[in-house]
Amino acid sequence: MSSPSLSVVMPTYDAADYIERSLESILHQSFDDFELIIVDDGSTDGTIDLIEKRDDERIRLVERENESGITSALNRGINESHGKYIARHDADDWSAPERFDRQVTYLDTHSDVALLGTGAHLVDEDGKRIAKRRVLEDPEVGDLINHNEFIHGSVMMRRDPPTDLGGYDERFMTAEDYDLWLRLADQYSVANIDEPLYYFRQHDESIYGSNLKMLKLYHVLATRRVKDGFDKELYAAITTDDPKRAIEMFTTEERTWFHTELARESIRYGNLSSGREHVREAIRLNPTDLTLPAMLLLTYTTPKIASVVVDTYRKVINAKISVANRSG
Repeated sequence: MSSPSLSVVMPTYDAADYIERSLESILHQSFDDFELIIVDDGSTDGTIDLIEKRDDERIRLVERENESGITSALNRGINESHGKYIARHDADDWSAPERFDRQVTYLDTHSDVALLGTGAHLVDEDGKRIAKRRVLEDPEVGDLINHNEFIHGSVMMRRDPPTDLGGYDERFMTAEDYDLWLRLADQYSVANIDEPLYYFRQHDESIYGSNLKMLKLYHVLATRRVKDGFDKELYAAITTDDPKRAIEMFTTEERTWFHTELARESIRYGNLSSGREHVREAIRLNPTDLTLPAMLLLTYTTPKIASVVVDTYRKVINAKISVANRSG
């Protein structure tokens, strides 16, 4: 049997509430020359049963008894794969039927591109559309320094570039995708299809917000790595669960970015008191940024008002991306 053109890698852990829709969207793609490699980290909620009831020879299930984390699961999936292209897909998201076909066609005709993402519809816990995420079509490493221009579950990669770079770095407990994108963009061309070919489920603050600070700490570690090499001292501070010491090691620019990002995300999830704390610190560090006082005022409103402003801000960002893509 010949190797498939595409390998789809999906890590799972207790994904029974969402995985059926995800599997449906993959198995009914218009492009069907693929294998789906699912790496499960010891699910106990019936996820395995839902996977095994799918009578489809394209599915390969790798079961690991002990939860080892998403980063090692991703590398295991890549190591098990046979395709010349590798696509990512999360168990709680789903893809448009033409997604794989569009990405494979693009990579077949753009031999210089190592990494290709897409835009996305953002959906809530129930799968209802809440917003659209546009993406830069031709981002460079400089565009990625302050903002992740790729939606992890939407990406497709050529096999060799990430493998040559050592794959996902298993030292990263989060932001492992962002670290890899930066390393790829530093050495190869990367791109996006600015169309919503992926449906990205946004979980509530209790799930996402608890990891937010750690995500931003690893973000700084990744940006430092692409600029100056891996910072072992900063990594040690992060992994010993000492965020205060890690933040003290930041430059003023990094500290300002860190608190501004935490303020934005806190406001987005309705945690206005936390947002207020972080935006005040950002103002202290960078008093000339006139957007920060506006953010501070927003923290004295209500979560509903803040949500409306955040949605408006997202539309403005999307409009700017659209203009940048047209001018590029």
